[in-house]
Amino acid sequence: MGFKPYSYLIFLLSDSSWDMIDFAERLKLKFSAPNTRIEASDQVTIMTMDSWSFRIYYNQDPSVVEESAEIAQAYAVDHVDKERIATCSRRLETSGDADPDMDYFNDVMIFLEWVETEYEVAVFDSQEGFL
Repeated sequence: MGFKPYSYLIFLLSDSSWDMIDFAERLKLKFSAPNTRIEASDQVTIMTMDSWSFRIYYNQDPSVVEESAEIAQAYAVDHVDKERIATCSRRLETSGDADPDMDYFNDVMIFLEWVETEYEVAVFDSQEGFL
C-alpha cells in the first residue's frame, strides 16, 4: 500500500448502529469555521477546508473482520481493546489531499481526538500503530 496523506483506520468498537449522516452532523458542530464545508452520504463524509479535502469512508465489507484480526495480532498486542479490535467488522477509513506544508495537520489531529472522545473507537496509523 502506498503512502496516502492522513490515512487512518478507525475501528468502530461499539455494536450500535452507524449513520454517516448523523456522524457528519455531529462533525459540523465541531468544525464550524466559515472556511469549512462538510458533506455526507451513506458511505462517505467529506470535510473541505478552503480547497483542501479530508475524506472519511465507512467500510463494512466482509474483509474488514479478517483484516481487523490480522492488525490486532500484529499491532495491538498490548492494547486494552485487542479482542474488540480483532473482531471488529466496521471501520472508518480516512485520506486527505496532499498537504506538503502540513497546513491541515492540526485539523486532522483535532478530528482524531474528537472521534475518540465522541465514539467507542480505536485509531490505527499504518506508520505509527495504534494511537
